[in-house]
Order: sequence, then structure tokens, then C-alpha cells
Amino acid sequence: MGKREELLTALVRSPVPLSGDVLGAQLGVSSRTVRSYVSSLNRRAPLINATHRGYSLDRQVHRETTPHIPQAPDSPATRLQFLCRYLAERSEPTSVHDLADLLCISESTLESDLTRARETLREHDLVLRRDHTLIWVDGLERSRRRLVRDALSERTGGLGSSTWRAFCSEYDQMDVRDLGQEVRDAIDSSELEFNEYAIVDVVMHLVIAVARIQQGGTLPAGDSRGVGADPQVTGLREMISRLVEQRSGIVLPPAERDALYRVLAVRGAAPATAEAVIDPLIRAVVAEVLDEISYHYLLGPSDATLLRNLTLHVQHLVARAGTGTDLLHPLGGDFKNAHPVVHDLALAFAGKLEARLGIEVHPSELDYLSFHLGLQYMRCVEGRDLLTVSLVVPRYYDLAERLAARVSAALLGQAVVEHVATSLEFDFTTATSDLIVSCIEPEGPANAPIVVISPFFTTQDTDDLLACVRQERERHARCRVQAALTSLIDPSAFFRVEGVDSQEAALAMMCAALFRGGYVERSFYQDVVGRERRSSTHFGGEFAMPHSMFMDAKETGIAVLVSNTGIPWGESRVRLVFLVALSPNGRETFRTVLEEITRLLASRPAVASLVAGSSDFEAFMTSLSDLIDGEAGPAHGDRTPDPTQ
Repeated sequence: MGKREELLTALVRSPVPLSGDVLGAQLGVSSRTVRSYVSSLNRRAPLINATHRGYSLDRQVHRETTPHIPQAPDSPATRLQFLCRYLAERSEPTSVHDLADLLCISESTLESDLTRARETLREHDLVLRRDHTLIWVDGLERSRRRLVRDALSERTGGLGSSTWRAFCSEYDQMDVRDLGQEVRDAIDSSELEFNEYAIVDVVMHLVIAVARIQQGGTLPAGDSRGVGADPQVTGLREMISRLVEQRSGIVLPPAERDALYRVLAVRGAAPATAEAVIDPLIRAVVAEVLDEISYHYLLGPSDATLLRNLTLHVQHLVARAGTGTDLLHPLGGDFKNAHPVVHDLALAFAGKLEARLGIEVHPSELDYLSFHLGLQYMRCVEGRDLLTVSLVVPRYYDLAERLAARVSAALLGQAVVEHVATSLEFDFTTATSDLIVSCIEPEGPANAPIVVISPFFTTQDTDDLLACVRQERERHARCRVQAALTSLIDPSAFFRVEGVDSQEAALAMMCAALFRGGYVERSFYQDVVGRERRSSTHFGGEFAMPHSMFMDAKETGIAVLVSNTGIPWGESRVRLVFLVALSPNGRETFRTVLEEITRLLASRPAVASLVAGSSDFEAFMTSLSDLIDGEAGPAHGDRTPDPTQ
């Protein structure tokens, strides 16, 4: 939620006017900034009243105008997006004085923003022009629309529900939700299949196109690039074109209809059961790449359904690459941070596709590849590292057998009952399982955590058992990480520095250390830099974990760099870097370490704590161990763990 939205929320909830000082304290800004926010919100309608008693909301105006007030920029990042989009949507020059006033910033701040905006516009093939105090953007209409679409998705972090809600609110005069439902109905009546993200993407294309046409921005005639004659796509295009005409009164000109055809052609797919539409050459490439990826990441054999669905997706990916059409990111940046191994899988898969098919895979395609490959990865992960359970239940008819069956069902594939003991004198110190589930209260120590349950195995027993299983699985994972890091971090490749000028300089220093230690060849640096160019290994917080996409190191090892002031890393700064060199026999270690350590160090406080306690290598290892131990589960012999801890 932005600061202006917070201000509105505060006024909505308050039965009395609030002073600028009170609002400033709530928002963490000055009373002068509060006045700027109020001025900005009142620019389109008299939403907030200001008197000697303070600020109050005109609730009638609020009800009538809130859906029409776009999210105003109140941070450098959102301001940059707003600025680029504002300029791209206008054909007439804009005064820098008026623009600074619109954004409620000084002209010196605006000049700094314009410098950054030039680069963003250039990435979309647009050019910022200037004549004294007047500025404007030159570029193709297609590029302007792409910038608008990208800005909307970046602002909300992917093509998810928040993006859809924000989009519907911003273009509420077009009844976007109703249009979306009519587009879904048209798609359902066709013989093509669209996933939900593709449908949202199509609707966004239509709405932006209509808005731009109404503003006088139309695509140039005569561009039929990527337009084929597929009767299914053509039929769907005609249905949707009629919908647009009925709702907006706009008859799409030929260039707009061609653009709609391209959008539909590369997002829709034949039914997944339609084997006849599968290109055998694409299928062979996908099967080969999938086998290689499965080997490197220990995924196990893939099934026929995965291969078929992935092949159909890659066929459309190739079509998009051939026409220069891309998709919006459906998942946003947080997905990479939460699932780094799956992101790496998709990145490796895309790289191999590029090499074999001679195409360039757009970064947004990685999210869709992650959907397919992530399912395979999760099946593999769920089947490994199962906990073992010893069940202790007194002998009483078939009670032990029935209770074992119920416990096994409740474990949900996370653990397996390997031993059932029926003696009242069971020695808990002889248990060899990871966990003991018992109907008998132990009188002494035990070799594993204990969950005491009722013979009737109630709902509460199920909750207690699953909480303990979750804690034990997490503790085992952290123990594996701790053991791996202890053995793999080389003291001679540990650096504690005040700061490093650039990401490349940091990587060069660490790669050189691993080379001197005999872990890698000299080419390792180029491999790591190449991986970073594809997708940053900054995983949230102030932590990065760079690595090569090739598991060809002589020996698996890790270099560590700790920086007091931070290192420029793409658009972020990091203070802690783990550089991983992987040998072929280090695949399991990499998967374990990457998943757990990125989760552990995703927050700034965790990184700050580790940096503060790392004056040298020994202190770093102690601090790292303390950080991992701080999240470990209960010690052996504990009773049922408290799931809130």
C-alpha cells in the first residue's frame, strides 16, 4: 500500500479530523509531505477537506471518485514507472514545470528521474526528446503500448490477481471484468485452450489498444508480421473483434486486427490431448533437453504427460520468439526468491533450448517454464528425505494395525511408519527412527522427539503430529545445510572487506580464489558472469548466491565475501555473497544448499546479523552456525513440540 493510500485509509477510519502532525506520525513522513499528498489527491476531485481542525474525508466524493484515482507514485521506483508511462501515452510535449508539480517533487529531483527514465524508455525502443523545458517521447506505437503493459505488471509484481485488480480499477470506465468474462466465453466456444494468465494478457492487450485508439494512437497500416491463416485463431479473432465493437463502438482497423491475431496465435494452444499438432522435431529437442536437466538436477524420469504438455508450450514459445512477441511475467520477482532451484531449472532449460533451436527466450518465458518443470521438481522433492516413524501402541486386538494405518494416512507422504512396538515396557532409547509416536507416556529419555497421542487418534493428535513432522523435516534440512557449508566453504576463499566497487570486481576476486584453490578452471568467471546476465542471483535481502549453469568444476566449493558497505548488484546492493562452484558429484548438495540458504538469508536482519558477527573466517562460521541453529527444531527426547515456536 502506498503512502497516499495509507493516508486515505487513516481518514476513512477516523470519525474526527486528523491534523497534519498526527497523519505524518502515522505515515512516517513530515506534515509538509502530508500537505503534498493531500494536494495530489485533490487534483482530480475535492476528496479531502482541510480546516483548522485538521484533514477530513468527503465520503460522498470518496465513494464516487476512488475507483478513478490511479495509484500515485510515492517512491523512486513507482515514480519512474509513472513518469515513463505518462510520457509514452502522450503525443504532445509536456513542460518539466508542470510534470514536477504533478509528481509533487522538485525540478532537481525530476531531472534526476528523467536521467533514469531515458534508460527505461530506451529498453522499450523509445527515445526521450527535449527542447528547453519541453519534453516528449519518440517511438513506435507498439513500443508505447508494451511499456504501458510492462509498467502495469511491474508495479504489482507479476501477472497475478493484484495486477488484474489494479488494471480493472485503472480502466474501470471500460468494464474490464465484464469484457474479460465475454472473452473467456468466446475462448470456451472455440477449439483453442488458453491458461488464465494468457486470458488476462489478451484482455489487457484489448483494453490498452482501445484506450490508445481513443487517444489517437493507432498502429501503422501494412504490418502483417507473424500473421498466419489458422482458421481457429481467425475465427476467435473475429468473435473478439465484434465484442470490442459492441462494447466501445470502435471497429478495429486491419493493423489492430493483425496485432490481435498475433496475440491470440502465440497464447492459445490446441488441446493437450491433440497429439497430431505436436511437431516431432520440437518434441525430440524437448525430450533431449529434459533428460539432460533431469540428470543434472536429480529429477528422475519424466512422464509422458509432462513431455507432451511441455512440447506444446515450447512450440508456442518458438512461435513467440519468431514474431518478437513476448508475455507478461505471471509470477513476479518474489517467485524466484521463494523457489530458486525451480528458477534455475527453467533458466538452464531455456539456455539449452536457445542453443539447439537458435532462438532467444524472453525472461518472462521463464515463469511459464517453471510451471512445467516445477511440478516435476516437486514430485521429486516430495519423494525424498522422508522421515521414519516408530509407533508405540499397546497390544489390544487389532488396535495397533488400525492406528498404524491412520497415522500413515495422516503423514501425507512426509514420513513413513517403519516400526510398530506393542509392549508397555518399550525402551524409548532403542528407537532408531527420526520420530516416535506413542500412546504410552515415556518415563525416561528417548533417542528421538516424541509425539504422545490418544489411542483414538483425534484431530488434535493429527495436528500435533504434523507440526512435529514439519519441524523435524526443517531441522534435518538445516543440519544438511550446516554440514555442507562447513565442509565446502574454503577458508582461503573467505573475504571480509569494507566494500567493492562493482559486482564484476567481487566475482573476479572470488573466482580467482577458487581457481587458486584448484576448484575451477579460469573460464569459471565468464560462466558465472554469463549466468548473472541471464538472471540476477540476488535472492532478496542483501544476499546473492552466484554460480555457473555448468556443473563442471573440478571440485565442489564455496567462496564467501562479506562487505560492510555493500556491493552494487544489478539494481540492488548486497553485503553477503556465496559463490558456488559445482562439480558433477555436487548436484544434491547444490539443490539442498540453494533452497535452504536462500530462504534463511532472504531477510535483511538475518544478513545484517551474519555480517556483524563475521570479523574473520572463524567468527563467520560461528555466526552462520548460530543462525542455522536458531531455526532448528527440538532436541531429541523432547515431547510434542509447540507448533507456534
